Amino acid sequence: MINRAVFEKYGYSTDDQIHVAEHELGHALGLAHNKVNSKSVMNPANRFYGIQPCDVRGMNKRYSTAIDNDSVNPNQYVDVIEYMKVKPRVSRVSYKYNATNKQLLIKGQAEGFSKIAVKYGHNKVRIFKVDKHSAFNVKYHFKGYGTFTVYGVNRKGKIVSNKYKIGSNKYATEKPVVYKNTRNKNGEKIYLSNVAPSTIRVFNRGKLVKEFVADSSGNTIFISQKKLRKSNSITIDQKEFHKKTSVRVKVPKLSIGENNVINY
Repeated sequence: MINRAVFEKYGYSTDDQIHVAEHELGHALGLAHNKVNSKSVMNPANRFYGIQPCDVRGMNKRYSTAIDNDSVNPNQYVDVIEYMKVKPRVSRVSYKYNATNKQLLIKGQAEGFSKIAVKYGHNKVRIFKVDKHSAFNVKYHFKGYGTFTVYGVNRKGKIVSNKYKIGSNKYATEKPVVYKNTRNKNGEKIYLSNVAPSTIRVFNRGKLVKEFVADSSGNTIFISQKKLRKSNSITIDQKEFHKKTSVRVKVPKLSIGENNVINY
């Protein structure tokens, strides 16, 4: 019997499911588990590898002798001792930003090691355990827009795998672009190039003065003179779903009657 719920919970691909089925069929045909760090369908934590040459050799060995009296001892398994060692690696990494808890949720697969290290910017490295399905699920609370580096380590904390980097351009919304703004006695118009859909926020001296959902990638924002001060300081940011809010951008300061245009 194969537990489909495990496949769904840990995101097993069709190939992964086939490898698990082959693994269990190997047991049914008389093969025992291979080494934990082996490149073999009979690896006890396998989901990555199909049938390998060492598995074929094990099966040939299992059935190389004649059957006496048409009976086989079902407890008589063959250990496959020849194998290719797995090269440790971090793979199938996915990530999602949780705005409520200010956390980056990082998931992935760990091949050939049992601990995953996560380093954010210049902060101290944090170590997390890999589960029995060779998967890791990390919740990392952080501030700022630094780069995450994810890699496998051994018991002594030594790096044993590739390094997977997640920059702010991957988990945070890109900055909006102010390509034009004009001001008159009634207020100021700001012409914006932005991500869509997203939530746009406009601040004056750090105080929120306007917020709206943008369904198109180009928007014109009007701020009345009442919401502006003589020495105003307008900044704008934007946020996509499941991403961190962008860095705020400054809108060029204007006096009444002035215009500003960025030429590309």
